Amino acid sequence: MLALEVAIIDIQAWRGITSHFNVATLLDATLFAVMGIAIALQTGMSVAAAVAVWRERFADRALGWALRIGFVITIVGASSAGLMTSPTREQMADLRVTHRTAAVGGHTVGAPDGGPGLPAVGWSREHGDLRVPHFVGLHALQVLPLFALILGARRWPEAARVRLIVTAGASHAALFGILLWQALRGQSLVSPDSATLMALCMWAALTAAALVVAAASPSDPARVAVCWGES
Repeated sequence: MLALEVAIIDIQAWRGITSHFNVATLLDATLFAVMGIAIALQTGMSVAAAVAVWRERFADRALGWALRIGFVITIVGASSAGLMTSPTREQMADLRVTHRTAAVGGHTVGAPDGGPGLPAVGWSREHGDLRVPHFVGLHALQVLPLFALILGARRWPEAARVRLIVTAGASHAALFGILLWQALRGQSLVSPDSATLMALCMWAALTAAALVVAAASPSDPARVAVCWGES
């Protein structure tokens, strides 16, 4: 399903036009619909895989929890793309007047797509961009298992690794929520207001404190993350 979507994106790029939200012609609308169906099927298969992972017993408990939590956040993050498919006010106005529109939906909140963007990723520098939380949520399934593998390589005790993974998963989910909240209010990632800054500071402080507590051994509460250097 993902290969099919990438192929359509490549085809539309080769034609010099956008792939997502493009309904300017019958061909464009058909390709966009096929992409939507493919992603819906892929998400459904991901849910089935997540159920299997939650039922599985893992020899490495920390990696198991990383996969379970990562799957849930990734599915929620992927599903957040549905927020991008709602027609904007301008698109609805075009539909009412001309019964036609070149696009349905968009990733920018507060302005049309295509404004100044950040280097490499293209996320809006001036307005909210739903691609930011979508990206963060989507890649939890890579971030958390990688963290689990790093902890395993450091030979942390299993109980501590499980606590750290659960803490990291909660932190990742919270960051996704904050970034989604920011984007829906039309704020650029690089121009947060005081409320967003406060939320991010609280997230960082709580994450740091929770990681320290999770890293401490129940048998020796004073022993915290200093064991990073142990072989």
